[in-house]
Amino acid sequence: MAEGESTMDTSEEEEEFHDAMEDFLEHYGEEGGPPATDYVPPPEVTVLHVGSDVISLGVAPSGSSVKYKLHIEYTCGTRGGSVIMEECSTVDVDGLNPGTEVTVSITRAAENGLQSKAACVSVFTEPVPPVSITVYNSSSGSVSLQWDTPAGEVESFIVACCSDGETVQELATETNSATVSSLRPGLCYSIQVSARLKNGRISEPAVTSARTKTHLQSLLEDLGLEQRYKDKLSLNNILEIDEKTITDQPAKRKSDLPWYFLKQLMMVNVTARNVKCTSVCESNCDAASGSKELDLKKLVSSPNTADMVNPLDIITALFLCSDGFVQQEMALKMSMCQQYFKQTEGHVYLVEGYKEEFSNSAKSLRREMESSVVNQLTAAADIRRGMRELDRIKENHTKQLEDRVHGLIEECRKRPTQMTDEELDEEFDKIWNETKRELSYPKRKIKDVYSSVFNHLRTNLSHRGSHASQLLSQRKLQDCGVEPYSYATEGLFNHFINKVNKFFNVKDHTMAVQKIVDSIIDACTQLIAEKLQRKTDYHDTYVQEILHIIDERFQNNPDVKTDTKLEVSLKQHICGFAARHFQKMHEDFLNVNDPYRCLRRNKDKFRADFKDVFQKRDQCQKKAEEFTYRCLKPAVKDFVNRSVGPDVIADMLTNQQFSTRMFFQFTVLLNLLSKDDFGRYLHYILSYEQYVKRQILRQILEHFTNGSTTLRYKDQHLKSSISSINDAINKAKMGTSVNLKMFVQNICKELGDKLVISQDSLGAFMILNNANQEQFAHSLTKCVNEMGQTLRKEFQESNIVTTVGELFAMSENVLFTQLIGCGQQCPFCEAPCDAGGKAHTEHWASLHRPTGLGQYRLISSQKLDTDICSSLVNTDSSFRCHATNNEWHPYKRYKEIFPHWKIAPDVSLEASDYWKYVMAKYNNEFAKEYNAKPAKIPATWKRITRKQAEASLKESFGIKGDTAHLVVKEAHVFLMQSPISE
Repeated sequence: MAEGESTMDTSEEEEEFHDAMEDFLEHYGEEGGPPATDYVPPPEVTVLHVGSDVISLGVAPSGSSVKYKLHIEYTCGTRGGSVIMEECSTVDVDGLNPGTEVTVSITRAAENGLQSKAACVSVFTEPVPPVSITVYNSSSGSVSLQWDTPAGEVESFIVACCSDGETVQELATETNSATVSSLRPGLCYSIQVSARLKNGRISEPAVTSARTKTHLQSLLEDLGLEQRYKDKLSLNNILEIDEKTITDQPAKRKSDLPWYFLKQLMMVNVTARNVKCTSVCESNCDAASGSKELDLKKLVSSPNTADMVNPLDIITALFLCSDGFVQQEMALKMSMCQQYFKQTEGHVYLVEGYKEEFSNSAKSLRREMESSVVNQLTAAADIRRGMRELDRIKENHTKQLEDRVHGLIEECRKRPTQMTDEELDEEFDKIWNETKRELSYPKRKIKDVYSSVFNHLRTNLSHRGSHASQLLSQRKLQDCGVEPYSYATEGLFNHFINKVNKFFNVKDHTMAVQKIVDSIIDACTQLIAEKLQRKTDYHDTYVQEILHIIDERFQNNPDVKTDTKLEVSLKQHICGFAARHFQKMHEDFLNVNDPYRCLRRNKDKFRADFKDVFQKRDQCQKKAEEFTYRCLKPAVKDFVNRSVGPDVIADMLTNQQFSTRMFFQFTVLLNLLSKDDFGRYLHYILSYEQYVKRQILRQILEHFTNGSTTLRYKDQHLKSSISSINDAINKAKMGTSVNLKMFVQNICKELGDKLVISQDSLGAFMILNNANQEQFAHSLTKCVNEMGQTLRKEFQESNIVTTVGELFAMSENVLFTQLIGCGQQCPFCEAPCDAGGKAHTEHWASLHRPTGLGQYRLISSQKLDTDICSSLVNTDSSFRCHATNNEWHPYKRYKEIFPHWKIAPDVSLEASDYWKYVMAKYNNEFAKEYNAKPAKIPATWKRITRKQAEASLKESFGIKGDTAHLVVKEAHVFLMQSPISE
């Protein structure tokens, strides 16, 4: 068997040998000579590289001197192709489909047409991983990503989420997006996405990283405060007037809740922690009742965790997204709210009074804001409408001049000799004079402001009937408001009585009316000054605002009887004064914007530009400086000054004494006590508004005494402006500006929401400008940064008094309105009304005084009266004054005479120890000032110490202990105590 196997093997070897010999002889001949010409050796092919759309094959040399060509054929899925090329060692087949089987056949071909056997190779191209993978959303527990589908027959994708080298989650999806959930908050995950092809091949993964948000980040995103975590909220942001602040619309989504809470908190609304919103999501709507109202309490207990918002989270988020000033203001306001929650006994009427005050103050402020905003927008729109025609004329004049100058430049360049500067000046003057003569200058009609004001005055007084019309016709408005206004009584007897009362310093109707008149004139004069300071054109809304102030002041003083003659004469006086100044303001505005004057102002500049263009000088640096200092600098300076005003107000409101009207009144009285100065007390009592305004101004000056605070605010807004300008320049550089004019227009358009750039200066800059756009942009950036340094130096050198003086009108008025309210005073003791706003129906004061301080005296002895009105209204005593026609009237029925005042009876007789102390201390001084005899001071009053007076003051205003400590403590309680448990 073994031998048989051996024989068989030998036979097979011999047979193979003979076959090999035949092939050899066939190829090389019988004698081993040169190869036969009809034989082409097949190529030996190896795979060198496989990519997603290309493969590289290696072809071994034939070993023959004969030159062959390679015939290459390939198929890739449903595609195929062929190519003939000179024999080489490497063959690349490209344009293939990723992840697809490729079959390549290579044949050698001789010049005589003979071909070798084909060598075939089959390989799969590499699949392509997904491309452009991006994370488009993330939360505290999930990450959402998307990608572009790669080339090839993709069947699905595999998404793997890894952390610290371990796969924590893997999922498959047939779409090009996926959300990986159930992740831990605040961690960075590696996300790998691979493509699975229909043939089962899987690509290499595309890798990206994504970080889940922390719980805080998710909360801030839900509440719309994500950006504020970086750019902190300031009081300027909170006090800004917009639609949210002047409407009573409830919160409709989670992002509304912080602003709704702040709005309630700034009004010291004790329900601020229970803010409600509507339609946060349909799952929280009451389907049965159809109600879409949602309470924060329901949010906390919502079955859907995505809808849960804890009120304490809102407060915490606001604290983290606010600067120090806002945090301090929130803590103070929350402490006040917490005080009201805890105060369940004693001075309950004060708490109720505060509640009504806050509501009325908010409503009144809303109406004032709406009216003010509407008036300002109406005036601005009408003035802008009137300016359009002037702007069109100016633009046309500039265009005609520019065309003439370009023609002159071409003409001068054709001259054979070089022109001197003097010759250029002469030629320019010719063109200038010719153009000036040919241009049309339609003179704008000067408005008769007197007639306009008179028409509004007549309309305003039409309800007074024919008597008012007759009184109006007796004097020209031009003759009114020239001399100081003085109210005089009619009749010799009344005049005599008034003289006697003045001598004895006894209040009567004439003195009461004069006091109101003076207050009205001061308010209107302040408004007129504000309008004049803007240096705009006159608008009819200005006189309408003035008449509204007068009517409102008369309505708020119903206890003082006024007649038609008084109203007409006062309105004539104020409107005459206003019309005189508004007429001049109107004429000045027309002169400044007169097209001929505007053209003439720029003559020297046009001449210099003409020479530059003619002599082909590089204008880049010059034009950059011109645009910076003629257009941008005034706009930046104006923006900074406009922005600092609200900052001053916001800064002052962070001061505890300005936090609320009640606390301000308390601080003023405490300050009077510490100064121990009779003159200050007298000024406060007799000229309350004036004293308080001076107090506010003094506090502003003291607060900003070293200038560092205002400088910080100015520097902050300056940096913001410079940054905005640089951003606008960079954005314009990335745009498609066809010329320099469009480039500058794009910059101005980008800055339009922030800076008000003078159109006259901009128009003058635009003409005769041949600066290179790229070089101009580079020079402009440099000039803008230098301008920032120049302005910063100017701000540093400015005097604090000058700075405050520029902003005083606005800041003083805002603070005064916020802290004073209606300005009414008690008819008996002249204590100021503590009710908020101007829309309340009842006046009340938390701290009344002895009536002698209000100049009341006993008829029999002429001694100053020591009784306190809050005590008198609980007795059988009587009073008489001009309001009762000098007839005696019971104090108990004081509301019959003064129906708008509410004087709470003070049975303890201790609430006014402060003023008892003041009257006892300065009894003789007050008597001398009032032309009266000193009051008979009770012995108990004389024993009151300053410390006891201060304690009485704190008790009257509901302030106990150290106020600073109280703020911190109660703010902490407010934050830590959940309203859900109440």
